[in-house]
Amino acid sequence: LEAAVIKARGNEEYKRGDYNAALESYSNALAAAPGVEHEEAKEARAIYHANRAMCHLQLKDYDACVKESTAAMDLKPDYLKAIMRRAQAWEKLDKLEEALG
Repeated sequence: LEAAVIKARGNEEYKRGDYNAALESYSNALAAAPGVEHEEAKEARAIYHANRAMCHLQLKDYDACVKESTAAMDLKPDYLKAIMRRAQAWEKLDKLEEALG
């Protein structure tokens, strides 16, 4: 399946509160997505990482949220959702200095 179709399935799972299923769908979307040699592929991959980060945040796996948010920001440094999710996770991990930086 095309990565965008898999992501859409993940979005539906997320809306239903099935965060584990959504996480798996976003992982599958990443696996199906083209590499980062094209700018639009970079953006899509950043979104999939950020979506995975949000699932981890909902599942209270804050270290994984930081990791996925960082991966999204590596692809798109000004990605506000990824920046905010990482800050939220760091706050939950009681790493306030990192959350503010």
